[in-house]
Amino acid sequence: DIRELIESHDCSVRYLPTYSPDFNPIELIFSKIKSFIKARRPRETSKLLEAFVDSLFTVSQLDVLNAFRHSGYPL
Repeated sequence: DIRELIESHDCSVRYLPTYSPDFNPIELIFSKIKSFIKARRPRETSKLLEAFVDSLFTVSQLDVLNAFRHSGYPL
């Protein structure tokens, strides 16, 4: 199953509550990505896609760790 696959790669599974933005760490990451894109002010579809791809590289491991901690998940 998927849990065994994840754990076989020395990772752990964290179950999150059904949608709740206050307890959903990805919402903090989405916010960072959206802020990055808005700052670039893309006016063409190609520039929007470029800004989106670039925004993904701004998310660090520390950002993800802090998002989980901020949402109340001790790691």
